[in-house]
Amino acid sequence: MSRLSRIRLLPVLIFVAMLTLSVRIGALWDDVGQRAAMGDIVGTRAAHAQSAPNAPDAAAQPPGASGAPAASASAAGAGTGTPALPDAPGATTADGGNAGSAAASQDDSLKALFSRDPTTFTPSEIALLQRLNERREALDRQAHEQERREAMLVAAERQIESKIGELRRLETSIQDLLAKQSEQEKARLEALVGYYQSMKPADAANILNGMDTALVVDLILAMKRQSAALILANMEPVKAREVSQSVAHRRIDPVAAPAPRGG
Repeated sequence: MSRLSRIRLLPVLIFVAMLTLSVRIGALWDDVGQRAAMGDIVGTRAAHAQSAPNAPDAAAQPPGASGAPAASASAAGAGTGTPALPDAPGATTADGGNAGSAAASQDDSLKALFSRDPTTFTPSEIALLQRLNERREALDRQAHEQERREAMLVAAERQIESKIGELRRLETSIQDLLAKQSEQEKARLEALVGYYQSMKPADAANILNGMDTALVVDLILAMKRQSAALILANMEPVKAREVSQSVAHRRIDPVAAPAPRGG
């Protein structure tokens, strides 16, 4: 492209650039105007929305009575110096505060309420006090019932401990009696063993032949081996065999049957 043609195109490019710039400036100006108009509309609607809820109340009240409730409420609050008391202990705060701040506010309200003259209580405050009184009575009943049950448990534990002590004393007495009886039986058995060992083997065998096998076994086990052998040799074969089998299969009780004497 020649230099002359480049010079001719330069004004055209400048014109196109100016035209584009003016179009962009116009669009930006329109955007700013639209945003300003939208802001005015939103502000107007917000003002109408805030004034609309109060309009029916103002229209329903007679002239001169519009400020009476607010004045009486502010006067009551100023006279008592306490915040508005919620209808129930679990009511939430209007600003959405946490549970801790709400509970603290309710405690302060209750303290202030209790310090007031009862004749100035509102119906909602009286209802709240009645609910609190019912709750306190229910808690008192629960505490009384729990104390009664605990007392019953303590009494039952004492009775059980007393019974256990009696059973232990009875067990000790029975063990003492058994030990004494065992010693007496052992002494009697040793006396019989001495008697039969003092006899001639044939005479002792004749007597033992007619006695109970269990008693004969006890006597044989408590005798000296030599004396027991001589007596068994003089006993009837059937009786001697029966006694020998019982001795072989019997577990010796060291208390009921003394150990055989050597020799």
